Amino acid sequence: QDVTERVQNGKLNLMVKAGFTISIQETKELIRQFSIKLAETKLRSLSGRRDIQIVESIQALDEVDKSLNVLTSRVREWYGLHFPELSSIIDDPVIYSNIVTKIGLRSNITKDVLLKLDLEKNKIEAIQRASGESKGGEIEETDVQMIAGVADEVLRFIYLRQKIVKFVDQVMATIAPNLSSIAGSTIGARLIAKAGGLEKLAKLPTSTVQVLGAEKALFRAMKTGSKPPKHGIIFQHQAIHMAPRWQRGKISRALSGKVSIAARIDSFRGSREKSVDEMFSKRLDEIKSKYPNPPHESKRLSVELPKKMRKSGERRKKR
Repeated sequence: QDVTERVQNGKLNLMVKAGFTISIQETKELIRQFSIKLAETKLRSLSGRRDIQIVESIQALDEVDKSLNVLTSRVREWYGLHFPELSSIIDDPVIYSNIVTKIGLRSNITKDVLLKLDLEKNKIEAIQRASGESKGGEIEETDVQMIAGVADEVLRFIYLRQKIVKFVDQVMATIAPNLSSIAGSTIGARLIAKAGGLEKLAKLPTSTVQVLGAEKALFRAMKTGSKPPKHGIIFQHQAIHMAPRWQRGKISRALSGKVSIAARIDSFRGSREKSVDEMFSKRLDEIKSKYPNPPHESKRLSVELPKKMRKSGERRKKR
């Protein structure tokens, strides 16, 4: 240790004596240039990683979703001044925006025009009926053109979103096939983005993977002593959010464990392993068969009641 410290403290002089440089000043400049080149090389290698593309693409998808939600709400509210009943009939933003851009004024609504939009028969009849009895106000053609301009942007954002989702699916199938298979490409991409990369996700413990995305709730539970969250991003998985409430915690633990295994295989081995999917499916079936019904309240009462009785008995003795 003493020798190491002496070498570290006198490394500049040592480089001069060894003939690498002429002076200490030149040695410092050489080390500085080497450090800069090393940092540039590491940055270049990190920036070129495919999992970083996943991180950026899923963040771009979130930004597109935010903008899309705002613009869709604006189109519905603005066009709703003229035809408010349409919002309750049409939920799909693509169909709604197409009606605004291709039809415009509700007086232009006819059966032939609606048929061109590939609408169902009951929807066409409902729109025609509502347009004739609408309580909306009259607007000018120039007003409709402005609303249609915003609706055009909605359609562009929807097309852009579809492209980003397709890109995420393709990249996830290439760099994380096991994670994509068990968690889905979008959820897997969100886990990678939250962890900061595929390798970092692979190194996280299962308990951390389970609550990724629920950090605020976790810290609040630690501060207040309330119940900690049972799931974070993985709650979006169909097996969890479609399950009964009393099964979700168990399914979350099972899924997070298999997600950790899948991420490690993808990061360190890179091969496709179907056994991970099979293990999760088997565990999911076990949970559903073993816990088909919610825990009975009577069992809880039978455990809590003697405690209350003991407390009341102690109070009587003290009196």
